Amino acid sequence: YLEKKSAYDNTKAGLDSEIAKLQSELADAEKDKQHEESACFYYESLLGIEQVKLDRVLAERDGKSLNRTMPDGTVVRSFKELYAAKIQDQERLTRELRDRQKDIKENHGPNKEQMGRFTDLRKLLRCKTEMQQRARAEANSMAVAEEQSTNILTMDDANAADAYSNI
Repeated sequence: YLEKKSAYDNTKAGLDSEIAKLQSELADAEKDKQHEESACFYYESLLGIEQVKLDRVLAERDGKSLNRTMPDGTVVRSFKELYAAKIQDQERLTRELRDRQKDIKENHGPNKEQMGRFTDLRKLLRCKTEMQQRARAEANSMAVAEEQSTNILTMDDANAADAYSNI
């Protein structure tokens, strides 16, 4: 029994190692297959892009017009005109941005000073409105005090606390 068991165990160990080896080879082969498929799809897409480029060149060479209307309303009839128009548009935008940047740099200091002055003006106006509200409140309290016929001394809470602390 032991001889047959050891023969079985040896055979099983050999087969298990072969199975593991074959599984690793299978995994490597699947990775290679995925890589090759990815490369195939990549080259097929490149082929499609190049075919479109070739079709454009042949169409332009044969005199077939493009007839594309640009945003500014001009009609271009070839890719050369199309790309020339796009380049001119980009150059115009670049000039506008540079001019705008120059204006911002020139006006930054004065604009910053003006913002500071405006902040100070806001503070002054807020202070003025608070002072006017206090003056109105004081005038109202004085008018109420003058209207009273009895001679009663009234103190607000802050003045009362000062009076008691002085005693």
